[in-house]
Amino acid sequence: MSLPNRLIFICAGHFGIILKKLIRICIFYNYEIIIFGSWFEIGRRVMIRDPEFGDMVRGR
Repeated sequence: MSLPNRLIFICAGHFGIILKKLIRICIFYNYEIIIFGSWFEIGRRVMIRDPEFGDMVRGR
């Protein structure tokens, strides 16, 4: 692979990581809004699916 291509891939990789973090933050705020609705149901599902998010909710 030529150097320019490799640089593009590296940039895309970093951008992907940043994008994933941004999406996570957006999801977090959406869940905060939904808390007023059915927090227990969603909270339980999220904690099962994503332990990291569960820790954030518990304030760790």
